[in-house]
Amino acid sequence: MTETLRIPSSTGRPPLRADFTAGKGRDLAVVLPGLRYGCDRPLLRGTAALFERAGCDMARLAFDYAEDEAFMTAPDAEQFARIAADGRDIGAHLSAMRAYERVWLIGKSLGTLSMGAALSAGIGASERTRAVWLTPSLLGTPLLSWMRNWPGVGVAVLGTEDPSNRPELLEALGRQPGLTLRMVAGADHGFDHAEGRDAARRAIGEAIDTVEQWRKQQL
Repeated sequence: MTETLRIPSSTGRPPLRADFTAGKGRDLAVVLPGLRYGCDRPLLRGTAALFERAGCDMARLAFDYAEDEAFMTAPDAEQFARIAADGRDIGAHLSAMRAYERVWLIGKSLGTLSMGAALSAGIGASERTRAVWLTPSLLGTPLLSWMRNWPGVGVAVLGTEDPSNRPELLEALGRQPGLTLRMVAGADHGFDHAEGRDAARRAIGEAIDTVEQWRKQQL
């Protein structure tokens, strides 16, 4: 059964919403979607399913940034500040629910900024937290600096056609302790593929398989 969580905002905005599904209660997986890439989209849906099948409690965030005109027209610095504040609120609220043995953070694009801000702020013990960075938003954002502030273990998956596929950014990721980086040929930021839907499905499958292999290594 799925219930709705209301996560209070420290900025005075309406509460953030998450759909929560109970599993075995030992581990928690938090799914943080992109700006227009919701938890029901193929890459996030398939990745989240790995953790749901493993018995994790699941919290899937429902972001509404794309419908907020004030947010969409705000300067980048204001957008990043709000995403960061929301990410810290999410992390603090969910980590206080119970003493989970392990917390898996799964972010896509904008969601990687949310989790990056929370981790950089020290929310969640690094020895109990694992990060799944799907198409991390590295270009023109504070994300890389936030990732450097966190000493934990994670996996990052990027398509070769993603705007963040730049030598200097990949080199920086490669120097990040505890981070496994995997590139998927032909995939863009939304994990579409120039060769069409079948190629996109294969790329998504490759990304999900990468996360599953990495997840099993953490057990």
